[in-house]
Amino acid sequence: MSFLKISKTLVLVTTLALGLTACNDIEGTLKANEDLTLKKGKKTVLVPAGTYETELEADSEELEVKIKINDKSQKFDFAIPKDALKDNTFNIPAEQTGQLYGVQGTRDVSEVTSAPRQDWESCQYDEYYTRCATDNRGRTHCWTERVTRWGQRWVEYVERETTYTVEAQLINSAGQAAADFDGSRTIVERFYRQTGICR
Repeated sequence: MSFLKISKTLVLVTTLALGLTACNDIEGTLKANEDLTLKKGKKTVLVPAGTYETELEADSEELEVKIKINDKSQKFDFAIPKDALKDNTFNIPAEQTGQLYGVQGTRDVSEVTSAPRQDWESCQYDEYYTRCATDNRGRTHCWTERVTRWGQRWVEYVERETTYTVEAQLINSAGQAAADFDGSRTIVERFYRQTGICR
């Protein structure tokens, strides 16, 4: 993943409670509209206002925010209830996040499936050979060896393109958006309708 060449990088990690899975990291941009004060254990850390390249990814049941400033990475946790996602929206008040900010936003999932396609692709197959050898007493011993080889096979498949889009905000005590996040990720999966013999 390539980031813009800026002196600060923020990685925003969201939760399974928001309907994401570990393979569905969301990349986007977070704009801090004001200086953010985030709790880190018993301490607080000031995050200057600005725009950050941002990533959301599933972790445990908490929102984990990592900010790298001057080559030092800092991590902040937001608690998230399991039922946070309702009708593709979420609104968690600061009283539940454990931070000075609430988290609210929307998640959208769209899918597009291609027409059937046909192609040749690489594959692997096994060949078995019987080997024999005679020991120093003249007795013959045989065994089977497996050899894995590369081949090709004909396939027919469809591709499904799934796009996850997340828009979220950190809400301050005045009910205003202290920061805005906008990101998405597209995953392409192949589903086979027919497969030939690998040879």
